[in-house]
Amino acid sequence: MLRKDDGSIVIIDHKTAKLSKAQEALVPVYSVQLNSYAWIAERCGLGPVSEVGLVYFEPQTIKSPDDLSQSMSEDGLDLVFRPTSLPLLLNMRSIPPLLQRVRSIADLDEPLPATESCKDCQALDAIQRFTGDGEAA
Repeated sequence: MLRKDDGSIVIIDHKTAKLSKAQEALVPVYSVQLNSYAWIAERCGLGPVSEVGLVYFEPQTIKSPDDLSQSMSEDGLDLVFRPTSLPLLLNMRSIPPLLQRVRSIADLDEPLPATESCKDCQALDAIQRFTGDGEAA
């Protein structure tokens, strides 16, 4: 978080990746994440949030052994990153309905049934198979 001269807060999430089509597909998820942070920050009294955004730090590839040796220092490897900023829409009004939906699911007596088309169920199943923890969804 950064505080601007006007007292408002800017919330930035740093990503170590290249801003690619695959990363752009995640922008809706990151938008909810950062708007959630903004909603929490304001409710905790940190001040008004005026902006949210992402900064991608793309590692610059070492292309030759000479590049590698030039990147070495007595402290280790010094990597170069190219930053790219991506401002996101500040929309904290979207968060309370999401929280209400989470609450309604958390209050269920039984979990929602898994479906074959549920990507979250598939991911949980894969994690549980990998870790051997619990039953598959």
